[in-house]
Amino acid sequence: HLWKQADGFICSTDYLSKHYGEKFNKPAYTFLNQLDFDDCRWNVFPDKQENIVIGFMGSASHAPDLEMVKEPIKQILKDYPDIEFHFVGGTFSEFGFDNRVKFFTSTKDGTKNKVELQGEFFDSEDYPRYMAKWDIGIIPLKDEEFNLAKSDLKYLEYSRLGIPSVISKIPTYRVSDGVTGLLAGNEKEWYKQLMRLIESEKLRKEIG
Repeated sequence: HLWKQADGFICSTDYLSKHYGEKFNKPAYTFLNQLDFDDCRWNVFPDKQENIVIGFMGSASHAPDLEMVKEPIKQILKDYPDIEFHFVGGTFSEFGFDNRVKFFTSTKDGTKNKVELQGEFFDSEDYPRYMAKWDIGIIPLKDEEFNLAKSDLKYLEYSRLGIPSVISKIPTYRVSDGVTGLLAGNEKEWYKQLMRLIESEKLRKEIG
C-alpha cells in the first residue's frame, strides 16, 4: 500500500531501484549505504586475540548461506591449530548453541572449543566491539534473488575496522579481487582464500 502511495523511491542498491521502479512505474533512485566515520561506535581499537580469529556477523536468515562455508571452515579449524571461528549475532538461534557449534566442528578432532558465539542477544551498537577481535571476516551469500538485492553494508562494516574479507563471488559486493577483498565461488576457493589470509599477515593488512 505504501509503495503505491509513494511518488518515488530511494533504494540502497541499483537492483532494488530497477525492480521497484519498473514494478510501480515510478522514479527510483539509488543511494548507496555508507558509514558515518564520526559515529563513535566505530572508533574502537583492534582487540586481537592470541589466535587468528575468523568472524561472521549475521542473523538466523543467513543459515542457508553458511552452508556453503561449512566444510571449508571445518577443514580450516582442523588444519590450523591457532585458528578460531567466532559468530556475532543470532545465527541458528532456533537450533541452540550446541548445535551451532557442532555445525562447524567435530568432537573427534578437538575443534569444538575453537568456535565461539558472541552476543546472541545484545544491542547492535556493540557489534564493532565484538568484531574488533577478528583478523578475517567472511561474507557467504548464495546466488539467489534475495541476496542479489542486498547492499554491501557488511563489507563496509568489516572494512571500517580494517578486517579483510572473503566474499561470495556474486554482484552484490563491489570488490576488486585480491585488492579490496578475496572472492570465492565454491568450497575449494573458500578454503584457498581463507588459507591465503591465514598464512600472510602482510596480505591481511594490505586488504584490510
